[in-house]
Amino acid sequence: MSGIVLVACAVVCGADVRETIPSVAALYDVIDQSRQLSVYKDDYRVLKDGAVLEALQTRGSTGGILDKLPSRGSSGIEPLSKGELRVVPIPNHPNLLLAGYVTHHESPITYDYAWREANLLLDVDRNVVIWWEQRNAVPHFLSKEQTAALNADLLSAAKAWGERIARRRDLYPTEPRLQEFDRQFVDPPPVEVSCKAVSVDVVSGECEFQFRLSGGGQTAEFPYKATLLDLLASELAMPAEQYFAAAKTEESK
Repeated sequence: MSGIVLVACAVVCGADVRETIPSVAALYDVIDQSRQLSVYKDDYRVLKDGAVLEALQTRGSTGGILDKLPSRGSSGIEPLSKGELRVVPIPNHPNLLLAGYVTHHESPITYDYAWREANLLLDVDRNVVIWWEQRNAVPHFLSKEQTAALNADLLSAAKAWGERIARRRDLYPTEPRLQEFDRQFVDPPPVEVSCKAVSVDVVSGECEFQFRLSGGGQTAEFPYKATLLDLLASELAMPAEQYFAAAKTEESK
C-alpha cells in the first residue's frame, strides 16, 4: 500500500473494526491470509467458523506451526490442543483490535497462553496488519511517525491492563514482591499496589510497566515487562464470538 493512501486512511480515525471485518469467519480469513494457516491445513481443524482451532498433528512430524504447542502426551498422536479465538478491543480506539488463539487452563496454577503462531494486531484506519514471531514484529513498513502514533494508541490498553494487574495481587510478579515488602516490617501494614504503563513498542510487541508498593511509610518500585500477546490471555480479552455478537445487539436496538 502506498504512503499516500496510508496517510489518507489515517485522517479518518475511529472506524470500528467490525465495519470492515463483520464476523468471526471474516476475522479468521484475515488471520489465515496474514499467518498463512492454510499452508498447515493438515495440522489443525477449524471449528465454528474459526472461533476454535484444534491441533491434530503428531509432535515433530512435519515441522508445522502447531507442532510447537506444549505437549500433554508422551508419544504418538497427542491429545488435541484447543485454541479459542479471543480479541482485545483497544480503549478509545475502535479501529484497533488485538486478536489471536488462546489455550485455556482450568488449573488456577497454570496460566492461559496465546499461540505465537496465530495472532495479529489490526488497524483498519491505517489498513495495517502486524504480528510477532519470536520477539519481533514482521516488518510492517510504517514510518517512524506512524509507528509512534500506533504505540501511543496501544498505551491505553496497557494502562487498563496495569490497573487490573494492581488489583489482582495473586497474579503476575506482584505476589513475591509483596512478600519481600512485608518481611521488612515487624507487623506488616496494609499495602497499596499501583501499576503504571510506561510504554508500548509495537515492533517488539513489548509493554513496559512500573509497579509501586506503599505501606507503613515505606515504598518500593520495580519494573515489569510483558507482551501484547499476554493481553490475549488476560481478563481484558473476550471470545471473538462475544465481540461480534455485541455489535449485532447494538444494531438491533
